[in-house]
Amino acid sequence: MNKRRVLFAFAVLLVAGGCVSDPSAVREKDGQQYGVTDGVFRGRWWSYYERGTSYLAGGFHEEAAADFEQALKGRSRDTWRARTYGLHFVEYFPARELGVCYLRLGRLDEAERQLQEALAMVDTERAHALLDEVKREKIRTGALKDDTAPALAEDMQPARIVAERELPVEVAVADDTGVAEVRVNEQKAFQRGSQTEIKVKETVELDEGTHEVTVTAVDLAGRETEQKTTVTVDLTGPTLGIYIPVEPTVTGDRTILLEGAANHSNCGFSSQPALPGRLSTSRRRATSGIRPIPEPRWSRRRSWRRRAAT
Repeated sequence: MNKRRVLFAFAVLLVAGGCVSDPSAVREKDGQQYGVTDGVFRGRWWSYYERGTSYLAGGFHEEAAADFEQALKGRSRDTWRARTYGLHFVEYFPARELGVCYLRLGRLDEAERQLQEALAMVDTERAHALLDEVKREKIRTGALKDDTAPALAEDMQPARIVAERELPVEVAVADDTGVAEVRVNEQKAFQRGSQTEIKVKETVELDEGTHEVTVTAVDLAGRETEQKTTVTVDLTGPTLGIYIPVEPTVTGDRTILLEGAANHSNCGFSSQPALPGRLSTSRRRATSGIRPIPEPRWSRRRSWRRRAAT
């Protein structure tokens, strides 16, 4: 009997130390309740954090901010793993979420400071995105000036011919308020939040032929700067045909006439054919004694006729 009384008294104390979400703290919106916790509200830092996230989900930013501030008094740093009791761990980001509340309440300077502090604790994509949102709102309201478009600090290479499908693209971009994104052929390059200076290295895969490669930089105010260059991917060598002599040819002459033509559709320049190497023959077949001839260079289709002598 005494044992049962002790257990009952312990249960009463447990309930007294914490209670189910206070009905007066609950908010309702569109038939959904906010400001609630999963189980007993114990008044500990993790309880305030849980209830604050519930408020924030419902858009009750004043109430959420108050709970996040209270949670930070109990545990002051954001972390991916915060131990509440026993072996129970939770994700804990009250500093970052407090910055969200300040942003939604229009307290932009406080929001910026709070999010910068949160990033110093734990670097998260959400904090970067929220900090950029604060800066955009400051630009919109005139609190932050951004009158210039981003600058591509290094010009792209001029039109050129390459012999590979994978084209490396490197470009440096700068902006006084922050480069929000960089796109290469409309594919967004990876970056963690806006930066005043950023270097982008991307690889573009191209099919054979001529292509226009475009790099676009966008700042937080939405201003864009664009640069373009033309790249020709040439994966096929020239076509070469020898008309004279006809193979196989046997001759006793020490001098032979070599005549033929070459064609290369992807070549974008014009030049005279290079001089062929000397041809030496004996009384054997002429083809057996020919030394390699340097490949002529020309554009489009060019016929050539050259007399080779020893």
